[in-house]
Amino acid sequence: MLQVVRESAPESVPLLHGEERSAWPVLRIAREQHLDTRIGLEDTLVLPDGTSAAGNSQLVASVLRISAAGAPSATSD
Repeated sequence: MLQVVRESAPESVPLLHGEERSAWPVLRIAREQHLDTRIGLEDTLVLPDGTSAAGNSQLVASVLRISAAGAPSATSD
């Protein structure tokens, strides 16, 4: 599907994000594919380990830890 978007609208910048349980796996896929992504309480209420997030800053901190582990950078809303 992403290939179709890239071919039909090469000027577009796809943003990939998941909700609830899919938020973290989809974020990792977006980063591996060098796609824009986002994370926030509107997407998920839990951290990658399944514990409750205290707020958006804690979710973003988790993204930064994933980045430090070698994945491409991400943006947050």
